[in-house]
Amino acid sequence: MKNELIDILFKYNTDNSEDYPSENILLCLEEIRNYLELKGIHCEISIYDVAGSDGRQVRRGNLFSYNPKSRNPFLLMQGHIDTVPFSGEYSYCTEAGELVGRGSVDMKGSILSMIEAYEKMYHNEYINPPALLITGDEEANSFAGIRHFIENNNIPICFCINGEPSSFEINTAFKGVLIVEVLIKGGCLHSSDSNDVSIIEKHIDLFNDVKKFIETVRSVSDERLGRTIAAFTVVNAGNKSNQLPEQMRLSFNARIVRDSGVYLDIYNDILGKYLDKQEVCFDIMFFNPLEIDLEEKERNVLTRALNVSGFSFSETVMRAFTEASFLNQAGYRTIICGPGDLSLAHVDQKLERVDLGLLESYRDFLIEFVKEYNKK
Repeated sequence: MKNELIDILFKYNTDNSEDYPSENILLCLEEIRNYLELKGIHCEISIYDVAGSDGRQVRRGNLFSYNPKSRNPFLLMQGHIDTVPFSGEYSYCTEAGELVGRGSVDMKGSILSMIEAYEKMYHNEYINPPALLITGDEEANSFAGIRHFIENNNIPICFCINGEPSSFEINTAFKGVLIVEVLIKGGCLHSSDSNDVSIIEKHIDLFNDVKKFIETVRSVSDERLGRTIAAFTVVNAGNKSNQLPEQMRLSFNARIVRDSGVYLDIYNDILGKYLDKQEVCFDIMFFNPLEIDLEEKERNVLTRALNVSGFSFSETVMRAFTEASFLNQAGYRTIICGPGDLSLAHVDQKLERVDLGLLESYRDFLIEFVKEYNKK
Protein backbone atom coordinates (compact mmCIF):
# COMPACT_ATOMS: atom_id res chain seq x y z
CA MET A 1 0.00 0.00 0.00
CA LYS A 2 1.21 3.50 -0.78
CA ASN A 3 2.88 5.26 2.16
CA GLU A 4 1.86 8.61 0.66
CA LEU A 5 -1.82 7.68 0.90
CA ILE A 6 -1.42 6.22 4.38
CA ASP A 7 0.05 9.52 5.55
CA ILE A 8 -2.71 11.57 3.90
CA LEU A 9 -5.44 9.50 5.55
CA PHE A 10 -3.87 9.08 8.96
CA LYS A 11 -1.98 12.27 9.70
CA TYR A 12 -5.32 13.91 10.42
CA ASN A 13 -7.06 12.91 13.63
CA THR A 14 -10.64 12.70 12.34
CA ASP A 15 -12.34 11.48 15.51
CA ASN A 16 -15.91 12.66 15.66
CA SER A 17 -18.54 13.41 18.29
CA GLU A 18 -21.41 15.83 18.81
CA ASP A 19 -19.53 17.37 21.74
CA TYR A 20 -16.37 18.11 19.78
CA PRO A 21 -16.99 18.12 16.02
CA SER A 22 -13.60 18.03 14.30
CA GLU A 23 -12.49 20.44 11.58
CA ASN A 24 -9.88 17.87 10.48
CA ILE A 25 -12.50 15.83 8.62
CA LEU A 26 -12.87 18.40 5.86
CA LEU A 27 -9.11 19.06 5.78
CA CYS A 28 -8.45 15.36 5.22
CA LEU A 29 -11.04 15.16 2.42
CA GLU A 30 -9.51 18.20 0.73
CA GLU A 31 -6.08 16.56 0.75
CA ILE A 32 -7.53 13.36 -0.73
CA ARG A 33 -9.14 15.49 -3.45
CA ASN A 34 -5.81 17.18 -4.20
CA TYR A 35 -4.11 13.79 -4.43
CA LEU A 36 -6.71 12.45 -6.89
CA GLU A 37 -6.85 15.60 -9.00
CA LEU A 38 -3.08 15.36 -9.55
CA LYS A 39 -3.85 11.96 -11.13
CA GLY A 40 -6.32 13.58 -13.52
CA ILE A 41 -9.32 12.30 -11.56
CA HIS A 42 -12.48 14.39 -11.30
CA CYS A 43 -13.50 15.08 -7.67
CA GLU A 44 -16.17 17.10 -5.93
CA ILE A 45 -16.55 18.00 -2.27
CA SER A 46 -20.15 18.72 -1.31
CA ILE A 47 -20.22 21.01 1.73
CA TYR A 48 -22.61 20.88 4.67
CA ASP A 49 -22.46 22.05 8.31
CA VAL A 50 -22.94 20.31 11.64
CA ALA A 51 -23.48 21.88 15.04
CA GLY A 52 -21.57 21.02 18.19
CA SER A 53 -23.24 20.72 21.57
CA ASP A 54 -22.15 24.33 22.20
CA GLY A 55 -24.01 25.50 19.09
CA ARG A 56 -20.82 26.16 17.10
CA GLN A 57 -21.20 25.37 13.40
CA VAL A 58 -18.43 23.25 11.87
CA ARG A 59 -17.98 22.86 8.12
CA ARG A 60 -18.06 19.33 6.79
CA GLY A 61 -18.16 17.66 3.40
CA ASN A 62 -18.43 14.48 1.36
CA LEU A 63 -15.91 13.64 -1.35
CA PHE A 64 -17.57 12.22 -4.47
CA SER A 65 -15.57 11.19 -7.53
CA TYR A 66 -16.80 9.82 -10.84
CA ASN A 67 -15.92 10.18 -14.50
CA PRO A 68 -18.29 12.86 -15.85
CA LYS A 69 -17.82 11.52 -19.40
CA SER A 70 -19.87 8.45 -18.55
CA ARG A 71 -23.65 8.52 -18.90
CA ASN A 72 -24.22 5.01 -17.56
CA PRO A 73 -24.90 4.02 -13.93
CA PHE A 74 -21.83 3.69 -11.73
CA LEU A 75 -20.49 1.03 -9.39
CA LEU A 76 -19.99 2.91 -6.14
CA MET A 77 -17.29 2.25 -3.54
CA GLN A 78 -18.29 3.94 -0.29
CA GLY A 79 -16.87 4.58 3.16
CA HIS A 80 -16.57 7.21 5.89
CA ILE A 81 -13.47 9.15 6.94
CA ASP A 82 -14.48 9.99 10.53
CA THR A 83 -13.56 7.76 13.45
CA VAL A 84 -14.72 7.23 17.02
CA PRO A 85 -13.01 9.21 19.80
CA PHE A 86 -10.17 7.73 21.84
CA SER A 87 -8.09 8.42 24.93
CA GLY A 88 -4.44 9.32 24.93
CA GLU A 89 -2.28 10.91 22.25
CA TYR A 90 -3.22 10.29 18.64
CA SER A 91 -0.78 8.05 16.77
CA TYR A 92 -0.58 5.59 13.90
CA CYS A 93 2.11 3.38 12.39
CA THR A 94 2.82 0.36 10.25
CA GLU A 95 4.53 -2.48 12.11
CA ALA A 96 5.01 -6.19 11.46
CA GLY A 97 2.96 -5.95 8.28
CA GLU A 98 0.00 -4.26 9.99
CA LEU A 99 -1.54 -0.81 9.87
CA VAL A 100 -2.12 0.26 13.48
CA GLY A 101 -4.11 3.18 14.89
CA ARG A 102 -7.53 4.76 15.12
CA GLY A 103 -9.41 4.18 11.86
CA SER A 104 -7.24 1.36 10.54
CA VAL A 105 -10.22 -1.02 10.78
CA ASP A 106 -13.12 1.47 10.89
CA MET A 107 -12.57 2.47 8.18
CA LYS A 108 -9.60 4.33 6.76
CA GLY A 109 -7.97 1.02 5.87
CA SER A 110 -10.85 0.22 3.51
CA ILE A 111 -10.71 3.75 2.06
CA LEU A 112 -6.99 3.33 1.43
CA SER A 113 -7.73 0.22 -0.64
CA MET A 114 -10.64 1.93 -2.42
CA ILE A 115 -8.52 4.90 -3.47
CA GLU A 116 -5.73 2.69 -4.79
CA ALA A 117 -8.24 0.56 -6.72
CA TYR A 118 -10.02 3.63 -8.04
CA GLU A 119 -6.76 5.17 -9.29
CA LYS A 120 -6.07 2.06 -11.31
CA MET A 121 -9.56 1.96 -12.85
CA TYR A 122 -10.59 5.57 -13.35
CA HIS A 123 -9.12 6.12 -16.81
CA ASN A 124 -10.24 2.73 -18.17
CA GLU A 125 -13.43 2.42 -20.22
CA TYR A 126 -16.29 0.48 -18.66
CA ILE A 127 -19.97 0.21 -19.43
CA ASN A 128 -20.55 0.67 -15.69
CA PRO A 129 -17.51 2.55 -14.39
CA PRO A 130 -16.45 2.88 -10.75
CA ALA A 131 -17.23 5.86 -8.54
CA LEU A 132 -15.94 6.75 -5.08
CA LEU A 133 -17.81 8.31 -2.15
CA ILE A 134 -16.14 9.22 1.16
CA THR A 135 -18.53 10.67 3.71
CA GLY A 136 -17.73 12.99 6.61
CA ASP A 137 -20.13 11.95 9.38
CA GLU A 138 -20.93 8.36 10.25
CA GLU A 139 -19.77 8.05 13.84
CA ALA A 140 -21.71 11.14 15.01
CA ASN A 141 -24.22 13.80 13.97
CA SER A 142 -26.98 11.38 12.95
CA PHE A 143 -25.27 10.14 9.78
CA ALA A 144 -25.26 13.66 8.34
CA GLY A 145 -22.77 12.74 5.61
CA ILE A 146 -24.71 9.98 3.88
CA ARG A 147 -28.00 11.83 4.40
CA HIS A 148 -26.53 14.86 2.62
CA PHE A 149 -25.34 12.69 -0.27
CA ILE A 150 -28.71 10.99 -0.71
CA GLU A 151 -30.59 14.29 -0.62
CA ASN A 152 -28.36 15.91 -3.25
CA ASN A 153 -27.14 13.15 -5.57
CA ASN A 154 -28.35 12.97 -9.17
CA ILE A 155 -25.69 10.58 -10.52
CA PRO A 156 -27.09 7.10 -11.36
CA ILE A 157 -25.69 4.20 -9.34
CA CYS A 158 -26.41 0.55 -10.13
CA PHE A 159 -24.62 -1.12 -7.23
CA CYS A 160 -22.67 -0.10 -4.14
CA ILE A 161 -20.03 -1.75 -1.97
CA ASN A 162 -19.72 -0.28 1.51
CA GLY A 163 -16.31 -1.10 3.00
CA GLU A 164 -17.15 -1.50 6.68
CA PRO A 165 -15.12 -4.31 8.28
CA SER A 166 -16.72 -7.69 7.56
CA SER A 167 -13.70 -10.00 7.21
CA PHE A 168 -14.57 -10.24 3.48
CA GLU A 169 -18.00 -11.67 4.22
CA ILE A 170 -20.86 -10.29 2.12
CA ASN A 171 -23.41 -8.61 4.38
CA THR A 172 -26.87 -8.55 2.77
CA ALA A 173 -28.95 -8.34 5.97
CA PHE A 174 -28.71 -5.34 8.23
CA LYS A 175 -29.91 -4.86 11.77
CA GLY A 176 -31.84 -1.68 12.41
CA VAL A 177 -31.25 0.77 15.21
CA LEU A 178 -33.15 2.54 17.95
CA ILE A 179 -31.29 5.38 19.68
CA VAL A 180 -32.71 7.35 22.60
CA GLU A 181 -31.16 10.58 23.88
CA VAL A 182 -32.50 12.00 27.14
CA LEU A 183 -31.83 15.53 28.39
CA ILE A 184 -32.86 16.34 31.97
CA LYS A 185 -32.79 19.95 33.14
CA GLY A 186 -32.12 21.00 36.72
CA GLY A 187 -30.88 24.00 38.65
CA CYS A 188 -27.28 25.14 39.05
CA LEU A 189 -27.06 25.30 42.88
CA HIS A 190 -24.49 24.77 45.61
CA SER A 191 -24.70 21.24 46.96
CA SER A 192 -25.10 22.54 50.51
CA ASP A 193 -28.31 24.47 49.74
CA SER A 194 -30.89 21.70 50.13
CA ASN A 195 -31.53 17.97 50.16
CA ASP A 196 -33.25 15.90 47.48
CA VAL A 197 -32.99 18.46 44.67
CA SER A 198 -30.18 16.93 42.59
CA ILE A 199 -31.46 15.83 39.20
CA ILE A 200 -29.37 12.67 39.59
CA GLU A 201 -31.11 11.63 42.80
CA LYS A 202 -34.54 12.65 41.52
CA HIS A 203 -34.24 10.40 38.48
CA ILE A 204 -32.85 7.15 39.89
CA ASP A 205 -36.15 5.52 38.91
CA LEU A 206 -35.52 6.56 35.29
CA PHE A 207 -32.13 4.82 35.39
CA ASN A 208 -33.81 1.65 36.62
CA ASP A 209 -36.48 1.85 33.93
CA VAL A 210 -33.87 2.33 31.20
CA LYS A 211 -32.20 -0.83 32.52
CA LYS A 212 -35.58 -2.60 32.44
CA PHE A 213 -36.17 -1.46 28.83
CA ILE A 214 -32.75 -2.72 27.75
CA GLU A 215 -33.23 -6.08 29.43
CA THR A 216 -36.69 -6.46 27.87
CA VAL A 217 -35.70 -5.67 24.27
CA ARG A 218 -32.75 -8.05 24.48
CA SER A 219 -35.29 -10.88 24.49
CA VAL A 220 -36.55 -9.89 20.99
CA SER A 221 -35.03 -12.04 18.24
CA ASP A 222 -35.38 -12.96 14.57
CA GLU A 223 -34.56 -16.23 12.83
CA ARG A 224 -32.07 -14.68 10.40
CA LEU A 225 -31.00 -11.44 12.07
CA GLY A 226 -30.46 -13.04 15.46
CA ARG A 227 -31.03 -11.36 18.80
CA THR A 228 -31.37 -7.71 19.72
CA ILE A 229 -28.23 -6.09 21.13
CA ALA A 230 -28.89 -3.19 23.52
CA ALA A 231 -26.70 -0.99 25.73
CA PHE A 232 -26.84 1.96 28.12
CA THR A 233 -23.93 4.04 26.80
CA VAL A 234 -23.92 7.60 28.19
CA VAL A 235 -24.53 9.16 31.60
CA ASN A 236 -23.20 12.70 31.79
CA ALA A 237 -23.95 15.17 34.59
CA GLY A 238 -21.97 17.70 36.60
CA ASN A 239 -18.27 18.44 36.92
CA LYS A 240 -17.83 19.69 40.51
CA SER A 241 -18.37 17.85 43.77
CA ASN A 242 -19.95 20.86 45.49
CA GLN A 243 -22.26 21.98 42.70
CA LEU A 244 -25.53 20.42 41.64
CA PRO A 245 -25.59 19.65 37.91
CA GLU A 246 -27.58 22.00 35.72
CA GLN A 247 -28.44 19.19 33.33
CA MET A 248 -27.93 15.49 32.79
CA ARG A 249 -27.66 13.60 29.53
CA LEU A 250 -28.41 9.90 29.05
CA SER A 251 -28.13 7.79 25.93
CA PHE A 252 -29.05 4.19 25.22
CA ASN A 253 -29.54 2.20 22.04
CA ALA A 254 -30.51 -1.12 20.54
CA ARG A 255 -29.54 -2.90 17.33
CA ILE A 256 -32.98 -4.10 16.38
CA VAL A 257 -34.03 -7.23 14.48
CA ARG A 258 -37.79 -6.69 14.18
CA ASP A 259 -39.98 -3.82 13.04
CA SER A 260 -39.45 -0.70 15.17
CA GLY A 261 -43.09 -0.86 16.28
CA VAL A 262 -42.24 -3.87 18.47
CA TYR A 263 -39.63 -1.81 20.33
CA LEU A 264 -41.69 1.37 20.48
CA ASP A 265 -44.46 -0.55 22.23
CA ILE A 266 -41.96 -1.70 24.87
CA TYR A 267 -40.54 1.82 25.07
CA ASN A 268 -43.96 3.36 25.69
CA ASP A 269 -44.93 0.70 28.24
CA ILE A 270 -41.81 1.21 30.35
CA LEU A 271 -40.75 4.81 29.71
CA GLY A 272 -43.98 6.47 28.58
CA LYS A 273 -44.67 7.77 32.09
CA TYR A 274 -41.71 10.17 31.77
CA LEU A 275 -42.72 11.70 28.45
CA ASP A 276 -45.02 14.36 29.92
CA LYS A 277 -42.49 15.63 32.46
CA GLN A 278 -41.37 19.16 31.56
CA GLU A 279 -37.84 18.75 32.86
CA VAL A 280 -37.23 15.58 30.82
CA CYS A 281 -36.77 15.73 27.05
CA PHE A 282 -36.61 12.51 24.99
CA ASP A 283 -35.23 12.39 21.44
CA ILE A 284 -35.68 9.04 19.69
CA MET A 285 -34.37 7.87 16.33
CA PHE A 286 -35.12 4.49 14.79
CA PHE A 287 -34.41 2.69 11.55
CA ASN A 288 -35.95 -0.64 10.65
CA PRO A 289 -33.82 -3.69 9.79
CA LEU A 290 -33.68 -4.66 6.13
CA GLU A 291 -32.44 -7.35 3.80
CA ILE A 292 -31.58 -7.40 0.11
CA ASP A 293 -31.78 -10.38 -2.23
CA LEU A 294 -28.78 -10.55 -4.52
CA GLU A 295 -29.54 -11.03 -8.19
CA GLU A 296 -27.84 -13.99 -9.85
CA LYS A 297 -25.40 -11.72 -11.72
CA GLU A 298 -24.46 -9.86 -8.55
CA ARG A 299 -23.88 -13.07 -6.62
CA ASN A 300 -21.77 -14.58 -9.41
CA VAL A 301 -19.70 -11.43 -9.86
CA LEU A 302 -19.01 -11.16 -6.13
CA THR A 303 -18.11 -14.85 -5.94
CA ARG A 304 -15.63 -14.65 -8.83
CA ALA A 305 -14.04 -11.44 -7.53
CA LEU A 306 -13.62 -12.95 -4.06
CA ASN A 307 -12.18 -16.18 -5.45
CA VAL A 308 -9.60 -14.33 -7.54
CA SER A 309 -8.59 -12.41 -4.41
CA GLY A 310 -8.24 -15.61 -2.36
CA PHE A 311 -11.59 -15.65 -0.52
CA SER A 312 -14.85 -17.59 -0.64
CA PHE A 313 -18.35 -16.18 -0.91
CA SER A 314 -20.17 -16.12 2.43
CA GLU A 315 -23.43 -14.22 2.94
CA THR A 316 -23.98 -12.94 6.49
CA VAL A 317 -25.65 -10.32 8.71
CA MET A 318 -24.09 -6.96 9.65
CA ARG A 319 -24.65 -6.57 13.38
CA ALA A 320 -23.64 -2.89 13.51
CA PHE A 321 -25.74 -0.09 12.05
CA THR A 322 -24.08 1.55 9.05
CA GLU A 323 -24.55 3.87 6.10
CA ALA A 324 -25.45 0.84 3.98
CA SER A 325 -28.95 0.89 5.51
CA PHE A 326 -29.50 4.49 4.41
CA LEU A 327 -28.29 3.71 0.89
CA ASN A 328 -30.53 0.67 0.57
CA GLN A 329 -33.56 2.53 1.87
CA ALA A 330 -32.91 5.27 -0.70
CA GLY A 331 -32.91 2.70 -3.54
CA TYR A 332 -29.15 2.16 -3.98
CA ARG A 333 -28.50 -1.59 -3.93
CA THR A 334 -25.75 -1.89 -1.32
CA ILE A 335 -23.83 -4.72 0.28
CA ILE A 336 -21.10 -4.52 2.90
CA CYS A 337 -17.77 -6.15 2.23
CA GLY A 338 -14.56 -4.98 3.84
CA PRO A 339 -11.30 -6.19 5.32
CA GLY A 340 -10.60 -6.30 9.02
CA ASP A 341 -12.36 -7.60 12.10
CA LEU A 342 -15.46 -5.66 13.22
CA SER A 343 -14.70 -6.49 16.86
CA LEU A 344 -11.57 -4.30 16.59
CA ALA A 345 -13.46 -1.28 15.26
CA HIS A 346 -13.96 0.68 18.50
CA VAL A 347 -11.23 -0.70 20.76
CA ASP A 348 -8.23 1.19 22.15
CA GLN A 349 -6.42 2.82 19.23
CA LYS A 350 -3.24 0.81 19.90
CA LEU A 351 -5.24 -2.41 19.51
CA GLU A 352 -7.06 -1.34 16.33
CA ARG A 353 -5.10 -2.89 13.49
CA VAL A 354 -5.46 -4.55 10.11
CA ASP A 355 -3.06 -6.63 8.05
CA LEU A 356 -1.61 -4.70 5.09
CA GLY A 357 -1.86 -7.87 3.03
CA LEU A 358 -5.63 -7.87 3.57
CA LEU A 359 -5.82 -4.27 2.38
CA GLU A 360 -3.96 -5.26 -0.79
CA SER A 361 -6.36 -8.17 -1.28
CA TYR A 362 -9.32 -5.83 -0.79
CA ARG A 363 -7.93 -3.45 -3.40
CA ASP A 364 -7.59 -6.37 -5.81
CA PHE A 365 -11.11 -7.60 -4.99
CA LEU A 366 -12.61 -4.19 -5.85
CA ILE A 367 -10.77 -4.11 -9.17
CA GLU A 368 -11.89 -7.65 -10.02
CA PHE A 369 -15.45 -6.83 -9.04
CA VAL A 370 -15.63 -3.93 -11.51
CA LYS A 371 -14.01 -6.03 -14.24
CA GLU A 372 -16.37 -8.98 -13.67
CA TYR A 373 -19.46 -6.77 -13.46
CA ASN A 374 -18.63 -5.26 -16.84
CA LYS A 375 -18.18 -8.58 -18.63
CA LYS A 376 -20.92 -9.30 -21.14
